[in-house]
Amino acid sequence: QEFWSSMFWGMSNYFTDDPTIDVGARAAQTIAQLQTATRHLQALAELEIRNANFCQRIDGWGNYDRFDRDEFDKGQSVLVYAELRNFHSEQTATEYRTLIHSTIEIVRAGAEEAVLERFDMGQVEDHCRGLRTDFYNNYQLTIPVNLLPGAYRLRLIVEDQLSGKIATQTLNFIVR
Repeated sequence: QEFWSSMFWGMSNYFTDDPTIDVGARAAQTIAQLQTATRHLQALAELEIRNANFCQRIDGWGNYDRFDRDEFDKGQSVLVYAELRNFHSEQTATEYRTLIHSTIEIVRAGAEEAVLERFDMGQVEDHCRGLRTDFYNNYQLTIPVNLLPGAYRLRLIVEDQLSGKIATQTLNFIVR
């Protein structure tokens, strides 16, 4: 109901015949209403992991350097970058709080049920004065020295601890 209410207010703002309302102001009001509608849907939507990549360097949201190839040596340190969508932020007295827990599993390609390594990447608690619309996590990982050369999959499991939503993303890689 909140979604449709926001949508109708946004459409009403946009399609008004009132000549006293500036076009730019009308567009800004419409955007605000549509963003409110989107936030209502995000509460219902599945948690999503997007743009997950092996990286050499991560400087911030959407700002990272990928490896040319996802081929690594045993013992090599790598970074994993991942953006999240449809997470929940709870409002406190002074800010918004987001709470994310992540796990990484390494499996041999073709044998996804046999987890060779599991890394608890811990919990990230984020505090922001404004309602966060984007969120990314980065993880530092050392390629296990006990892996034989061949094809593997990294399985990233992320839990939004405030909503209970869980998302999984898989990255293929080669151990040389």
